[in-house]
Amino acid sequence: MLRLEKGIYALFVVLGILSVLISQYISFLTGEILHFEGPSQLYFTLFVCSILTAIVQYAYRKSFLLALIGFVVSIAILLIFIALFSLHPLALFLFPLLLILIAVLTIFRDSLYTFSLRVVSITFVIALVSFVILLSWGAYMYDHSKVIYVKKIQFPESYIDLTDELDDYPFIKRAINYANPKTSIKVSLEELFKIEEMGANYIKAGDNFFYIRVGDNYYKISLFKAIGVRRLNYVPENYSKLSETDLKSYPSLEKMISNAKKYEGLHYISVPHEELYRIKELVSEKGNIIEFNGDYYELLVESKIYLEKIEYSPKCVKVSKDELSEYPTLKRAIDLASKNGEAVLNAPPEEWSRTLKFIREIGGCIEVNGSCYTVGFLTA
Repeated sequence: MLRLEKGIYALFVVLGILSVLISQYISFLTGEILHFEGPSQLYFTLFVCSILTAIVQYAYRKSFLLALIGFVVSIAILLIFIALFSLHPLALFLFPLLLILIAVLTIFRDSLYTFSLRVVSITFVIALVSFVILLSWGAYMYDHSKVIYVKKIQFPESYIDLTDELDDYPFIKRAINYANPKTSIKVSLEELFKIEEMGANYIKAGDNFFYIRVGDNYYKISLFKAIGVRRLNYVPENYSKLSETDLKSYPSLEKMISNAKKYEGLHYISVPHEELYRIKELVSEKGNIIEFNGDYYELLVESKIYLEKIEYSPKCVKVSKDELSEYPTLKRAIDLASKNGEAVLNAPPEEWSRTLKFIREIGGCIEVNGSCYTVGFLTA
C-alpha cells in the first residue's frame, strides 16, 4: 500500500508548468538542432514532462520501480494523445477532461500503479493547459504587439565631392560600379597614393577611412597598402635567390622574412611609400617566390581600396507637424530618434495599421524639421 501526503500533488502541478517552460527553453538553446514546429512542440513538452515525472517519483520514494512505472505510464499516455490528436485537433481540449476523470477514479485505489497513473494524469493536464495558455498568450501578443522602428539618417559631416571628378579616379569609379553595398578592389600604387593624398585632410584622428560623395550617394573608403610574406613548406619549381646583401636594401622585407621564418601563415606589414615601390619593383623583376638562406618565401605587395555605400533613401518626403500629429507613436519615435539616432516603440494595432498605410504611400523615408528618418514596422 502506498500512503502519500496531499502536498505531493501540488508538486506535480508545479511540475506540469515547469515542463512547458523547460521544453521551450531547451528548444531556444538548441536552435536548429531541436527545431520544433506545430504539434511537435506539444509532443516534446509532454516528453519532457514524462522524464521529469519519473525523476520526481524516484526522488520522492527512492524507488526505481516507481520511477519506471511512472515513465512507462507517461509514454503510454503520450502515445495515446498523439494518436487522438492526429485524428482530430479537438483532442487537445477533450483529452485533459479524460485525464481528470482518470485522476479522480484512481483516488479510490492505493497502489504503485494507480499512484503513477494519477500523478501522470495531473501533470499532463497541467502541462496541456499551460501549453494552451502560453500558445494563446503568444497569439495575442503577435496580434497586439505592433512596433514602429525609426532610424535617423546620419549623413557624413565631412566628405569629398567627386561628382564631377570621378573620371580622374578610375579605380574608385570601378569600385562604385561593383559596390553592392560594399566591395574591395586592387588599385595601382600610383592611384592609391593619389587617393590617400586626397583624403588625408578628411580622415579623423583614430580613423582609417574617409567619405566621398558621388551624385546623391555617399561612400566610405578605406585604404590598404602593405607587403605580405609567407614561408613555404615545399620547394617551388620557380624561384629567385636573394642574398643577405640584397635583403639589406629592404629593411621591412628583412623584418618580415625573419617573422615568417619563426611563425607560420601570411604576415603583413605597412611600409613607407618609397620602400613599397621598391619591393614591388623587386617582385616584378625577380617574381614573387624567393629563396633566402635555404628557405622559400612568397612575397605579396597589396594595394587595395575598400568601398562601402552608405545606404539611405535620398528621396525623403517632407512631413509637416500637422500631419505627424495624426500619428502620435510615430511622432514620439521621431523625437527620440532625433536625440538617440533610433527608436523602437509599441503602437496600438489600429494606429500601427494607419501609420503603416501612411508611410507606404509616401515611401519609407520622411523628412521632419530638416532631418531624415527611415521608418520600419515590426510585429512581435
